[in-house]
Amino acid sequence: MKKLMNKRKRHGKSNPLISPRVRLRKSKPLTNKYSPEEIYNKISECELNWVFMELREPDNKFIIFYIRKDVVTPTSITGKRIFLPIPPGRTDYGTVEFSDSRIETVLCFEPEENNIAENVVIACISGRGGGVSGPNGMTSLRNTLRTRLATLGVPSNNIFQISWNKNRDSDPFGAPLMSDLKKEINSRNNKPSYIAIIGHSFGGWAASKLSRVTAVKPDFIGLIDPVYGASNIMSPNAVPIGSKVINWYQKNGINGGEPCTGIGSIPCTSPQNGISCGYQNVPGAQNINEVYLKTWSGAIRSVNCLVPKKVVKLKASHIDIDDDEWIHRQIFDQISSDIKNLIKSKKARRK
Repeated sequence: MKKLMNKRKRHGKSNPLISPRVRLRKSKPLTNKYSPEEIYNKISECELNWVFMELREPDNKFIIFYIRKDVVTPTSITGKRIFLPIPPGRTDYGTVEFSDSRIETVLCFEPEENNIAENVVIACISGRGGGVSGPNGMTSLRNTLRTRLATLGVPSNNIFQISWNKNRDSDPFGAPLMSDLKKEINSRNNKPSYIAIIGHSFGGWAASKLSRVTAVKPDFIGLIDPVYGASNIMSPNAVPIGSKVINWYQKNGINGGEPCTGIGSIPCTSPQNGISCGYQNVPGAQNINEVYLKTWSGAIRSVNCLVPKKVVKLKASHIDIDDDEWIHRQIFDQISSDIKNLIKSKKARRK
């Protein structure tokens, strides 16, 4: 860094190379012209989500910015760019070709703020038979969280839906595909600033097991009528670990059937072949019994029946509780509050 500063002085630049609010990771800069392969290797080795770059213009003026690693190929990097010095810091979304002869410096670094929102990872795990890619309650939750957490700066790609076992999605005798679940999280960030794992049915089983093997302890575990295998028996290695664990369960039935007549309903019976209502007493969790389906505001949903003529409140069942807006609202409120508190605590420590 001292060499870089001296270089700037030789070119008569009085502005600092970077904002004093940015803390550079110790890394030897590439200060000479170098090949696209060298640039690609440098960026690939960086474990952070951002890279600092300096481009020298023909008139020896510098364009200085850091760029988020949204898309990295052997020939280019694409992502959000924040230009220095900051504040105010102009931003855009662009691509830098590694063949660009103006590239003077590449550094692996993280801002002092540690990019809390940028490093949030949220997994929404669908249950047995929910489909590898949906649509289901977990895809709906994913979409809701992507939209509502965007204002905090959480990248949409870091909020994802995944099957409990993509190879055996409908198999009642399968087990969560842990290697795939861990891979999806680590591909986004191997050391998230905040991690939340939510799962429904067998997805709750997967969420519980995944919480025990992540690189960092999960901040929030949300279980929605979780089912722990074909017999719904929780083993010691499936007890969830998290700073906050909430389990929303119901006792009405597997399927609510036709709401006015009750025809087609399947009550909660002894677990058999993976057909079961959710686990009701998860150790260490806040266990909440949800009787009715509710709207985002918490109002009980209902239907007008003609025969018999009356208003019937819609009861939650195993197959539709994952789509419950009120549960989605509580999950969003918890995650949003957690992230805001992390950002506030970071700012407080900086003062």
